[in-house]
Amino acid sequence: MSNPPRIILALDSALSGCGGCLYDSAKQAILENQYEPMHKGQAERLIPLIDEIIGKGSIAYGDIDAIACTIGPGGFTGVRVGIAAAKALALALNVPLMGVTTFDVLYAQILSSSMSGGPNEQMRGREVCILIDTKRGDYFVQHYNPDGEVKGDPYILGAEDACNRMKNTSHDSILWAGAGIEAITGKISHDENSNIIEISTLDCSVLARISAERQDWSTTIHPFYLRDADIGTPRRQQRMLKK
Repeated sequence: MSNPPRIILALDSALSGCGGCLYDSAKQAILENQYEPMHKGQAERLIPLIDEIIGKGSIAYGDIDAIACTIGPGGFTGVRVGIAAAKALALALNVPLMGVTTFDVLYAQILSSSMSGGPNEQMRGREVCILIDTKRGDYFVQHYNPDGEVKGDPYILGAEDACNRMKNTSHDSILWAGAGIEAITGKISHDENSNIIEISTLDCSVLARISAERQDWSTTIHPFYLRDADIGTPRRQQRMLKK
């Protein structure tokens, strides 16, 4: 690509919500940023939400230069919905794509906090562990070194094991942060909670900034799964089988 893309559309439907951001990388300005929490319905809501974002951002679809999208890990359906929408738009607009893991976005989200004494201050010199609720009683986990580099491979950790690790890890060594970790933090005392950051939503403006900085654009993106989808027998069929 001769010139870096200027107007970036960033999309996410991988976690417990649906969101998008229009970002002007030349001005480092957010043109429009929206997020709606939801556990279901991303497939029906994402495209109308994109239309709203384009309209409120006062641009046309033809002004979009590139599309970034979260690729997981997260909800199986949500990940696929976001990627499918990103690919379809990129093909229609003839623009490049970039996939970014939900781990990287959440890590960058707490890193970019501008609050005095906020999460960014807590991160100095410490390993960071990002957790994402799988909705199956466990968590997707990824560690980051103090310099921001990924440490080791991601893995899945049971809720009880995650809770014990948070309780027993030195506050000076690891900062725990994640989406959907309320069930864990509710079992931990206030003092033990001092090294835990709850992230309520994934910010698509952070995703847009990551893509603008990386400039690792491609013609396609692929989902990032840590395990196969849990596809069960429909309830109606289950009742018929029982008969």
